[in-house]
Amino acid sequence: MTGLIKHSWLESGCVYGYRKVTSDLKDLGESCSKHRVAKLMKLEGIKAQIGYSKRKGHYSGKPAVFADNVLNR
Repeated sequence: MTGLIKHSWLESGCVYGYRKVTSDLKDLGESCSKHRVAKLMKLEGIKAQIGYSKRKGHYSGKPAVFADNVLNR
């Protein structure tokens, strides 16, 4: 069972948690509960990826052009 869990988790790119891994196992015809899968994943040290890193924005325009100080303020 742990081999199938690890295989499903690795196929997902190490992203899936116990819910989606359980769904994958049920699609394969394996009878298991989400609690059992969660427990086995915890024992194996398999964790879902939490959140995603945000891409940094980049400035793609021209620098601002300031008007001359005509009024000397």
